[in-house]
Amino acid sequence: AWLHHVAAQTVADVPAADLAARVVAPLERLVADPDLAASVRTAGREALVALDAGRWRPRHQLAHNDFWWNNLVRPAARSGLDWPYVIDWGGSAVRGFPVFDLLRMAQSLGLSARAFAGELRRHAHAIADTPAHASHHLLAALAELGDHLGQWPKAQYARVGAEWLDYLRAGVRLSGGGADAMRDAAELPAARVTAE
Repeated sequence: AWLHHVAAQTVADVPAADLAARVVAPLERLVADPDLAASVRTAGREALVALDAGRWRPRHQLAHNDFWWNNLVRPAARSGLDWPYVIDWGGSAVRGFPVFDLLRMAQSLGLSARAFAGELRRHAHAIADTPAHASHHLLAALAELGDHLGQWPKAQYARVGAEWLDYLRAGVRLSGGGADAMRDAAELPAARVTAE
C-alpha cells in the first residue's frame, strides 16, 4: 500500500523535451546491448514502438531502486507509526520509473504471480496507466539503470532483467492486461533497431 501511495503522489509524465535523452536513447542502448537476453531487447523495441505510436506515455515517480523487504525497518510499537521505515536510499531517484520497485519488493517477498497481478493492477491504477504498459516502464527503468550500473555486476543486471521481465509478464497476463503489449509486438518496425 505504501508504494502505491508514493506512486500516486509523485507520478508525472516525462516531459516531451526529456523523452529523447531520458527514455529513447537509453532504450536504444538497451536494445543494442548483446549482453542482454533477446527477450529484454525485444521488450525494449516494443516499448519504443508503443512510444512512437503514441500508445505509451512514459511516467516518472519517486523510485527507491532497491526496494526489498530487507530495506524496511518496522517502527517501535510506541512510535504510533503505521508504516515501516524505508532505508538505503543511495540509489534512489526523484524522477525514476514506475514498476521497478514493485517488482523488486514482490520478488523479495516471493509473491505468486497471481498475488503480484493484484498488486500490479493497484499500482497501474495509482499511476493512471494499465498493466499492459508495465513492461514498458520496467524496460525504461532497466535502460536507465543499465547506463549507471555502479557496483551492480553487468551479468547479474542482465540475469535479473530477464527474470523480472518474465515475472512481470506472468503478472500482466493474470491481470488481464496483455492485449496492448501483444499488439505493440506485432508492429515492430525493423528500422527502429540500430544494432543487434
